[in-house]
This record gives sequence, C-alpha cells and structure tokens, in this order.
Amino acid sequence: MGNSKFAQAQYLIECGLSLLPKDKKKKLHATFYMCWGKVYYELLRYCSNLLKAKADINKELEEQMNAKTVLFNEISTEYTNLKIAKNYDEVKTIFRIGNTQYKKALAYFVLDGFVTEHVTIILDINGMYKILQGLEETKSKQFGIAERRQELIEPIVKAINPKAYIGL
Repeated sequence: MGNSKFAQAQYLIECGLSLLPKDKKKKLHATFYMCWGKVYYELLRYCSNLLKAKADINKELEEQMNAKTVLFNEISTEYTNLKIAKNYDEVKTIFRIGNTQYKKALAYFVLDGFVTEHVTIILDINGMYKILQGLEETKSKQFGIAERRQELIEPIVKAINPKAYIGL
C-alpha cells in the first residue's frame, strides 16, 4: 500500500483467503478481513487527498494503483482493478467496503479477549468516518458523522483500564 498499489494488496488478501478452509482458522480469516479493511482505509485516504487537492486524476495514477506485480496463476482468484474516487459518492462506496471488512474482523476480534485488535479496528473505522466528515459539505451531516465517531469510541473508553492501555 505504501506505493499506492491497492489492487495488488487486495488481490494478495483474496488469494490468502481463498486458501483457507471455510470453517477453520477463524482468527486468520479475521486477520485477513482486518488487512482488507486497512487497504480500503488507505485507499479512502488516498482518494480523499486527491479530491481535496483537486488533483488531475489521470490514467497513470490508476495504472499505478492497479499495477500487477505478483500474480498466482495456480490460484483461481480474479485480479480486480480499482478506480480512483472522483466524487463524494464514490468515496462513500470505498468507505462501505472497508467498513464491511472491518465489521467481519470485529465479529472475531471482540473487546473481551482481543483488546488491541479490537481497538485498532475501531480507531481505523473512526479514521474512515473522519475522512468522510472532512469531505461532507453540510454541517448537519458533519455533525451526524461526529456523533457516530463518538458512539464508536465511548464503549472502549468505558471498558478498558487506562493504566493498562495507556498507549491506546
């Protein structure tokens, strides 16, 4: 993701998931979903920065984002090309995909047992909402997003011991 090769990252995660047995290795499944959410979080941040800068979204940027560096022909996973979001509705679509993957990971990484992973996921979801909030034009919707962010964080603040998790 550091080189903006989001399609490659997604492809590798899909390959990894396709190799796992469906009803086993639940933690590994959840870890892949967490990584997949992170890919879309970074894609969301990337597209948001381009929109805010009113950057010229050209073919080279999309080619870089969809560069095929590693392919596994033995695995029957399709390589999906991604598009750079050109407006707020497309940004929301990226958000929904990332949020869905994070929710799948949260089904396993519950707060009681996986504090670090749970908090990391919640903070990433919160960060995605913050990006949406920064792009939203109406004050009422910005306020609604801010309330949603608060609803995400409050249960964690109430549940964890601040002395034990000072870094979080």
